[in-house]
Amino acid sequence: MENKNTFLILKIILIAFLTFQFSLLTYNCLAQSGGVAINATGSIADNSAMLDISSTNQGMRIPRVALTSTSSSAPITNPANSLLVYDSVSTGDVTPGFYYWDVNKWVKLATGSGGWSTSGNSGTDTTINFIGTTDAQSWVMKTDNTERMKISKTGNVGIGTPNPASSAILDISSTTKGMRMPNMTTIQRDAISSPVIGLQIFNTDCGGVDYYNGSCWISMSKSVLSPGPISTDTTSFCTQTTHTYSIAPVPTANTYTWAVPAGSKILSGQGSTSVIVIFGSISGNVCVDASNNCETSPARCIEVNVSSAPITPGNITGPITAV
Repeated sequence: MENKNTFLILKIILIAFLTFQFSLLTYNCLAQSGGVAINATGSIADNSAMLDISSTNQGMRIPRVALTSTSSSAPITNPANSLLVYDSVSTGDVTPGFYYWDVNKWVKLATGSGGWSTSGNSGTDTTINFIGTTDAQSWVMKTDNTERMKISKTGNVGIGTPNPASSAILDISSTTKGMRMPNMTTIQRDAISSPVIGLQIFNTDCGGVDYYNGSCWISMSKSVLSPGPISTDTTSFCTQTTHTYSIAPVPTANTYTWAVPAGSKILSGQGSTSVIVIFGSISGNVCVDASNNCETSPARCIEVNVSSAPITPGNITGPITAV
Protein backbone atom coordinates (compact mmCIF):
# COMPACT_ATOMS: atom_id res chain seq x y z
CA MET A 1 0.00 0.00 0.00
CA GLU A 2 2.84 2.31 0.90
CA ASN A 3 4.57 1.60 -2.42
CA LYS A 4 1.38 2.38 -4.30
CA ASN A 5 1.01 5.71 -2.54
CA THR A 6 4.63 6.55 -3.22
CA PHE A 7 4.20 5.78 -6.92
CA LEU A 8 1.08 7.93 -7.03
CA ILE A 9 2.87 10.85 -5.41
CA LEU A 10 5.77 10.56 -7.86
CA LYS A 11 3.36 10.41 -10.78
CA ILE A 12 1.62 13.57 -9.59
CA ILE A 13 4.96 15.35 -9.18
CA LEU A 14 6.08 14.28 -12.68
CA ILE A 15 2.86 15.46 -14.25
CA ALA A 16 3.10 18.78 -12.43
CA PHE A 17 6.73 19.24 -13.53
CA LEU A 18 5.97 18.48 -17.17
CA THR A 19 2.98 20.80 -17.08
CA PHE A 20 5.15 23.57 -15.64
CA GLN A 21 7.88 23.06 -18.26
CA PHE A 22 5.32 23.07 -21.05
CA SER A 23 3.82 26.25 -19.70
CA LEU A 24 7.26 27.87 -19.70
CA LEU A 25 7.82 26.74 -23.26
CA THR A 26 4.51 28.09 -24.47
CA TYR A 27 5.07 31.24 -22.43
CA ASN A 28 8.40 32.06 -24.12
CA CYS A 29 8.15 30.46 -27.55
CA LEU A 30 4.88 30.40 -29.43
CA ALA A 31 4.58 28.86 -32.85
CA GLN A 32 1.63 29.29 -35.11
CA SER A 33 0.90 29.45 -38.79
CA GLY A 34 3.13 32.11 -40.35
CA GLY A 35 6.01 32.40 -37.88
CA VAL A 36 7.61 31.82 -34.50
CA ALA A 37 7.44 34.32 -31.65
CA ILE A 38 9.99 34.51 -28.83
CA ASN A 39 8.98 36.86 -26.05
CA ALA A 40 8.08 37.14 -22.39
CA THR A 41 4.46 38.18 -22.94
CA GLY A 42 3.00 35.33 -24.91
CA SER A 43 2.33 37.52 -27.96
CA ILE A 44 2.06 35.72 -31.26
CA ALA A 45 4.34 36.45 -34.20
CA ASP A 46 3.36 39.10 -36.68
CA ASN A 47 1.92 37.56 -39.85
CA SER A 48 4.73 39.12 -41.89
CA ALA A 49 7.50 37.59 -39.75
CA MET A 50 8.87 34.08 -39.83
CA LEU A 51 10.66 34.87 -36.55
CA ASP A 52 9.36 37.61 -34.23
CA ILE A 53 11.55 38.37 -31.20
CA SER A 54 10.55 41.04 -28.72
CA SER A 55 11.82 42.26 -25.37
CA THR A 56 12.02 45.48 -23.41
CA ASN A 57 15.28 44.77 -21.59
CA GLN A 58 17.21 42.19 -23.62
CA GLY A 59 18.68 41.96 -27.11
CA MET A 60 19.50 39.30 -29.66
CA ARG A 61 23.11 38.15 -29.86
CA ILE A 62 24.44 37.16 -33.27
CA PRO A 63 27.03 34.34 -33.45
CA ARG A 64 30.58 35.58 -32.84
CA VAL A 65 33.32 34.31 -35.16
CA ALA A 66 36.93 35.24 -35.89
CA LEU A 67 37.04 36.14 -39.58
CA THR A 68 40.41 36.15 -41.33
CA SER A 69 39.71 38.23 -44.44
CA THR A 70 36.77 39.67 -46.36
CA SER A 71 37.74 37.44 -49.29
CA SER A 72 37.86 34.21 -47.25
CA SER A 73 34.83 32.43 -45.84
CA ALA A 74 36.89 30.93 -42.98
CA PRO A 75 36.18 29.85 -40.35
CA ILE A 76 32.75 29.08 -41.87
CA THR A 77 32.52 26.50 -44.63
CA ASN A 78 30.32 27.26 -47.63
CA PRO A 79 28.39 30.16 -46.08
CA ALA A 80 25.01 30.92 -47.61
CA ASN A 81 24.33 34.33 -49.11
CA SER A 82 23.08 36.78 -46.45
CA LEU A 83 24.58 34.75 -43.59
CA LEU A 84 25.13 37.20 -40.74
CA VAL A 85 27.96 37.02 -38.19
CA TYR A 86 29.78 39.30 -35.78
CA ASP A 87 33.54 39.42 -36.31
CA SER A 88 35.26 39.52 -32.95
CA VAL A 89 38.88 40.20 -34.01
CA SER A 90 40.97 42.61 -36.05
CA THR A 91 43.06 40.92 -38.71
CA GLY A 92 43.86 41.58 -42.35
CA ASP A 93 41.15 43.83 -43.74
CA VAL A 94 38.48 42.92 -41.17
CA THR A 95 37.71 44.70 -37.92
CA PRO A 96 35.14 43.90 -35.25
CA GLY A 97 31.60 44.40 -36.48
CA PHE A 98 28.70 42.79 -38.28
CA TYR A 99 29.38 41.13 -41.64
CA TYR A 100 27.16 39.33 -44.13
CA TRP A 101 28.24 36.91 -46.86
CA ASP A 102 27.72 38.08 -50.46
CA VAL A 103 28.58 35.43 -53.08
CA ASN A 104 32.35 35.36 -52.48
CA LYS A 105 33.13 37.92 -49.81
CA TRP A 106 32.19 39.27 -46.41
CA VAL A 107 30.59 42.71 -46.49
CA LYS A 108 30.64 44.85 -43.38
CA LEU A 109 27.42 46.50 -42.32
CA ALA A 110 27.68 50.28 -42.09
CA THR A 111 27.69 51.72 -38.60
CA GLY A 112 26.66 55.11 -37.35
CA SER A 113 30.18 55.97 -36.25
CA GLY A 114 31.68 55.15 -39.66
CA GLY A 115 29.09 56.71 -41.95
CA TRP A 116 29.05 60.22 -43.39
CA SER A 117 25.90 62.28 -43.07
CA THR A 118 24.48 63.97 -46.16
CA SER A 119 23.65 66.97 -44.01
CA GLY A 120 27.19 67.48 -42.73
CA ASN A 121 29.53 65.95 -40.17
CA SER A 122 31.18 67.21 -37.02
CA GLY A 123 33.98 66.05 -34.76
CA THR A 124 36.03 64.74 -37.68
CA ASP A 125 39.78 64.14 -37.54
CA THR A 126 41.60 64.59 -40.86
CA THR A 127 44.22 62.06 -39.81
CA ILE A 128 41.67 59.23 -39.64
CA ASN A 129 38.40 60.41 -41.26
CA PHE A 130 38.15 60.54 -45.04
CA ILE A 131 36.01 59.62 -48.02
CA GLY A 132 37.76 57.12 -50.25
CA THR A 133 39.14 53.60 -50.41
CA THR A 134 41.47 51.67 -48.14
CA ASP A 135 42.52 49.19 -50.81
CA ALA A 136 44.13 49.61 -54.24
CA GLN A 137 40.90 50.66 -55.96
CA SER A 138 39.91 53.89 -57.71
CA TRP A 139 37.36 56.26 -56.19
CA VAL A 140 34.43 57.12 -58.46
CA MET A 141 31.88 59.93 -58.20
CA LYS A 142 28.55 59.65 -60.02
CA THR A 143 25.44 61.72 -60.67
CA ASP A 144 22.30 60.25 -62.24
CA ASN A 145 24.14 56.92 -61.97
CA THR A 146 26.71 58.15 -64.50
CA GLU A 147 30.40 58.42 -63.70
CA ARG A 148 31.51 62.06 -63.63
CA MET A 149 34.90 61.96 -61.92
CA LYS A 150 37.46 59.36 -60.96
CA ILE A 151 40.55 59.43 -58.80
CA SER A 152 42.62 56.46 -59.87
CA LYS A 153 44.44 54.28 -57.38
CA THR A 154 47.66 56.04 -58.46
CA GLY A 155 46.24 59.53 -57.81
CA ASN A 156 45.42 60.60 -61.37
CA VAL A 157 42.19 62.61 -61.55
CA GLY A 158 39.86 62.18 -64.50
CA ILE A 159 36.86 64.39 -65.26
CA GLY A 160 34.74 63.20 -68.14
CA THR A 161 36.97 60.18 -68.67
CA PRO A 162 36.95 56.81 -66.89
CA ASN A 163 40.64 56.28 -67.64
CA PRO A 164 42.75 59.35 -66.78
CA ALA A 165 46.15 59.30 -68.47
CA SER A 166 48.91 58.05 -66.20
CA SER A 167 51.12 61.02 -67.15
CA ALA A 168 48.44 63.58 -66.24
CA ILE A 169 47.63 64.57 -62.67
CA LEU A 170 44.39 66.03 -64.08
CA ASP A 171 42.82 64.68 -67.28
CA ILE A 172 39.71 66.52 -68.51
CA SER A 173 37.83 65.16 -71.51
CA SER A 174 34.85 66.55 -73.44
CA THR A 175 33.73 67.04 -77.02
CA THR A 176 31.03 69.59 -76.18
CA LYS A 177 32.40 71.68 -73.30
CA GLY A 178 35.56 73.53 -72.33
CA MET A 179 37.44 74.37 -69.14
CA ARG A 180 37.03 77.85 -67.64
CA MET A 181 39.73 79.29 -65.40
CA PRO A 182 39.16 82.23 -63.03
CA ASN A 183 38.15 85.40 -64.90
CA MET A 184 39.36 88.73 -63.48
CA THR A 185 40.45 92.23 -64.38
CA THR A 186 44.06 93.41 -64.34
CA ILE A 187 43.44 95.20 -61.04
CA GLN A 188 41.98 92.05 -59.49
CA ARG A 189 44.88 89.98 -60.85
CA ASP A 190 47.46 92.33 -59.39
CA ALA A 191 45.69 92.16 -56.01
CA ILE A 192 46.40 88.41 -55.66
CA SER A 193 48.58 87.94 -52.61
CA SER A 194 51.84 86.01 -53.14
CA PRO A 195 50.95 84.35 -56.47
CA VAL A 196 52.69 81.03 -56.99
CA ILE A 197 54.88 80.45 -60.05
CA GLY A 198 52.74 79.10 -62.88
CA LEU A 199 49.47 80.54 -61.55
CA GLN A 200 47.08 81.27 -64.43
CA ILE A 201 44.04 83.52 -64.86
CA PHE A 202 41.98 84.84 -67.76
CA ASN A 203 42.41 88.61 -68.01
CA THR A 204 39.04 90.10 -68.98
CA ASP A 205 40.64 93.49 -69.71
CA CYS A 206 42.99 91.99 -72.26
CA GLY A 207 40.99 89.02 -73.48
CA GLY A 208 43.76 86.50 -72.90
CA VAL A 209 45.42 84.13 -70.45
CA ASP A 210 48.09 85.49 -68.08
CA TYR A 211 50.57 83.44 -66.06
CA TYR A 212 52.90 84.40 -63.22
CA ASN A 213 56.61 83.67 -63.80
CA GLY A 214 57.81 84.40 -60.29
CA SER A 215 58.40 88.12 -60.75
CA CYS A 216 55.65 89.42 -63.02
CA TRP A 217 52.52 88.48 -64.94
CA ILE A 218 53.07 87.42 -68.57
CA SER A 219 50.39 87.35 -71.24
CA MET A 220 50.15 84.15 -73.26
CA SER A 221 48.05 85.77 -75.97
CA LYS A 222 50.96 87.83 -77.43
CA SER A 223 48.52 90.26 -79.00
CA VAL A 224 51.13 93.06 -79.26
CA LEU A 225 53.65 92.38 -82.01
CA SER A 226 57.22 93.61 -82.06
CA PRO A 227 57.65 96.92 -83.95
CA GLY A 228 58.81 96.82 -87.55
CA PRO A 229 62.17 98.13 -88.82
CA ILE A 230 63.41 101.45 -87.44
CA SER A 231 63.89 104.17 -90.04
CA THR A 232 66.58 106.90 -89.80
CA ASP A 233 68.83 108.99 -92.03
CA THR A 234 72.13 107.38 -91.03
CA THR A 235 73.61 105.03 -88.45
CA SER A 236 77.13 106.48 -88.39
CA PHE A 237 77.69 110.07 -87.31
CA CYS A 238 79.61 112.39 -85.06
CA THR A 239 78.96 113.12 -81.44
CA GLN A 240 76.59 115.92 -80.46
CA THR A 241 74.54 115.49 -83.61
CA THR A 242 70.75 115.12 -83.74
CA HIS A 243 68.87 112.35 -85.60
CA THR A 244 65.28 111.16 -85.99
CA TYR A 245 64.12 107.53 -85.58
CA SER A 246 60.68 106.26 -86.63
CA ILE A 247 58.60 103.06 -86.85
CA ALA A 248 55.20 102.17 -88.29
CA PRO A 249 52.33 101.97 -85.76
CA VAL A 250 51.83 98.52 -84.18
CA PRO A 251 48.23 97.20 -84.12
CA THR A 252 46.72 97.02 -80.58
CA ALA A 253 49.62 99.08 -79.11
CA ASN A 254 48.89 102.43 -77.48
CA THR A 255 52.35 103.51 -76.38
CA TYR A 256 56.01 103.03 -77.31
CA THR A 257 59.15 103.07 -75.18
CA TRP A 258 62.45 104.14 -76.74
CA ALA A 259 65.94 103.51 -75.31
CA VAL A 260 69.22 105.12 -76.46
CA PRO A 261 72.94 104.63 -75.65
CA ALA A 262 74.37 106.07 -72.44
CA GLY A 263 75.16 109.76 -72.76
CA SER A 264 72.50 110.27 -75.45
CA LYS A 265 69.17 112.01 -74.83
CA ILE A 266 65.69 111.80 -76.35
CA LEU A 267 64.69 115.37 -77.07
CA SER A 268 61.07 114.60 -78.03
CA GLY A 269 58.65 111.86 -79.06
CA GLN A 270 59.02 109.36 -76.17
CA GLY A 271 55.80 107.29 -76.13
CA SER A 272 55.16 107.80 -79.85
CA THR A 273 56.30 106.15 -83.06
CA SER A 274 59.01 108.78 -83.73
CA VAL A 275 61.74 110.35 -81.57
CA ILE A 276 64.48 112.94 -81.98
CA VAL A 277 67.77 112.04 -80.30
CA ILE A 278 70.94 113.99 -79.59
CA PHE A 279 73.92 111.69 -79.22
CA GLY A 280 76.83 111.73 -76.84
CA SER A 281 80.10 109.98 -77.54
CA ILE A 282 79.10 106.33 -76.92
CA SER A 283 77.97 103.96 -79.66
CA GLY A 284 75.24 101.38 -79.05
CA ASN A 285 71.64 100.54 -79.94
CA VAL A 286 68.51 102.59 -80.36
CA CYS A 287 65.61 100.33 -79.32
CA VAL A 288 61.83 100.57 -79.11
CA ASP A 289 59.04 98.29 -77.80
CA ALA A 290 55.27 98.55 -78.17
CA SER A 291 52.77 97.99 -75.38
CA ASN A 292 49.20 98.36 -74.22
CA ASN A 293 47.51 97.92 -70.87
CA CYS A 294 48.00 94.16 -71.04
CA GLU A 295 51.45 93.41 -72.37
CA THR A 296 54.72 94.66 -73.82
CA SER A 297 56.18 93.41 -77.08
CA PRO A 298 59.77 92.30 -77.70
CA ALA A 299 62.01 95.26 -78.56
CA ARG A 300 63.22 96.24 -82.02
CA CYS A 301 66.76 97.73 -82.19
CA ILE A 302 69.14 99.42 -84.61
CA GLU A 303 72.90 99.82 -84.04
CA VAL A 304 74.50 103.27 -84.26
CA ASN A 305 78.18 104.20 -84.40
CA VAL A 306 79.23 107.54 -82.90
CA SER A 307 82.53 109.16 -83.89
CA SER A 308 84.31 111.90 -82.00
CA ALA A 309 84.20 115.36 -83.59
CA PRO A 310 87.43 116.51 -85.30
CA ILE A 311 89.79 118.53 -83.12
CA THR A 312 89.88 122.23 -84.01
CA PRO A 313 93.32 123.12 -85.49
CA GLY A 314 95.63 125.35 -83.44
CA ASN A 315 96.81 128.82 -84.36
CA ILE A 316 98.50 129.22 -87.72
CA THR A 317 102.09 130.48 -87.48
CA GLY A 318 104.65 131.58 -90.09
CA PRO A 319 105.75 134.58 -92.18
CA ILE A 320 103.13 136.84 -93.59
CA THR A 321 103.00 136.70 -97.33
CA ALA A 322 101.37 139.47 -99.24
CA VAL A 323 98.78 138.48 -101.71
